[in-house]
Amino acid sequence: RMFGVIDMGHPYIKEIYKGGDYLIGGEVELLDRIKYNDGLDKWRKTTRELMDEFREKGADTVYAFQTRNPTHAGHAYLMRSAGENLKKEGYKNPVLWLSPLGGWTKEDDVPLDVRVKQHEEVLNSGLEHPGGLDPAKTVMAIWPAPMVYAGPTEVQFHAKSRRSAGASYFVVGRDPAGMKGSELAVAHPDDDLYDGDHGRYVLQNSPGIGSMKMLSFVKVMYDITDNVMKVPDESRMDDFISISGSKMRLLARNGAVPCSRTDIPTDLVGANCVPSGFMVPKGWDIVVDYYKNIDSGRWIPW
Repeated sequence: RMFGVIDMGHPYIKEIYKGGDYLIGGEVELLDRIKYNDGLDKWRKTTRELMDEFREKGADTVYAFQTRNPTHAGHAYLMRSAGENLKKEGYKNPVLWLSPLGGWTKEDDVPLDVRVKQHEEVLNSGLEHPGGLDPAKTVMAIWPAPMVYAGPTEVQFHAKSRRSAGASYFVVGRDPAGMKGSELAVAHPDDDLYDGDHGRYVLQNSPGIGSMKMLSFVKVMYDITDNVMKVPDESRMDDFISISGSKMRLLARNGAVPCSRTDIPTDLVGANCVPSGFMVPKGWDIVVDYYKNIDSGRWIPW
């Protein structure tokens, strides 16, 4: 019922079956605050602490953006645009909740400590870089849930759980919490397990969603004329390049350096450079350090 698929190669289904024939479940009583002493505890905030911080920033509404990836300028554009759209609806001070997932993730996802340190640089950069975020209008807090890659079922939890800490809006993209089936999948092996639009459709019609509303992603690309990621202009598509997650990982693994601001090559991998507006520089350095030392064992996976 949770996954809606039969796929013994699915990363979290494999984790469930690692538990053997029996699993324990039930009500959990918290006796004291959990601390990991991993340098990230200051970002693990209670719902009360989050609500207090939203009030301190003068928020008249809160919109949550869940992430399990380093934040590049495309993400930053989407988050800033969502805030501007909320202002057009009449809000005076919408506050962004940057909400990195802090629980288990599959082994090829970027570890939590790398992501959080990269997010810190995104906030430190402010609005001086197109990949930055305004710290005066942003609250970052780890959400301590695992990523189970259960598509439309899981995204309901992602959205509804943020309501408990004060979010009125949830930013959602295409195929949220989705992934491709493994070669062992009964249906859709090596193809998307879930229809890309089902997550958003289910959220909009989900019982219990209450007054929470969804803010949908749009596709953004890198504009080489001004070094900014934005919604592409269909009248000049030759000016836009797409930088996929797989390409970003390859560039980081190769230690790519910034491209010339005025002469961005079409083959970024061949030139081994990354456009200067793609990610805040210190954030990119953190991502490069991780991928170049991925097997060092010094990372905190979750």
